[in-house]
Amino acid sequence: MHRHPLVSRIFIITIVFASMYVLAQQQGRLMANDMPQLLATQTAKQLDAGLGLTSIQMGGTDLANDPVPFVIVYDKKGRAVAGSGYLGKKLAVMPTGVVNHAKPGAPHAVTWAPREGIRIATVTVAAKEYYVVGGQSLKMTEAHAKRLLLLTALGYGASLFVAIAVQF
Repeated sequence: MHRHPLVSRIFIITIVFASMYVLAQQQGRLMANDMPQLLATQTAKQLDAGLGLTSIQMGGTDLANDPVPFVIVYDKKGRAVAGSGYLGKKLAVMPTGVVNHAKPGAPHAVTWAPREGIRIATVTVAAKEYYVVGGQSLKMTEAHAKRLLLLTALGYGASLFVAIAVQF
């Protein structure tokens, strides 16, 4: 009879901490799409205004080592034609089916892993003549999620300790 209240407390504490972690982790991951979407949308607007591909040259971001956001412009056949996101010395190329999934007014967000150990938040926006992909590394987002997990586990452990101590 004494164990039932303790089991109930442990169950509630577990649900609360698990829910908090999942909500905070997902919020962080969804926020990782913000900069890529802003870059892709701005670039699409520039292209639609007739500013041309040279208007979006922003240097080169090495996707394997650099967390700096980037854009890549694809023609309607899915060929990379301009941008700043590179793997090695070539513009990075996403699968065509992912790129052309974006529709006017409906950006398409996916996590892209172009190579083992590289995970990127990407958002594709459809321009009149192009598809524009904005992206950024998930390294920092994933590091924050690990820290969040540690802090959540510490809070969970402390809460369990208190729940058990109060029981006895």
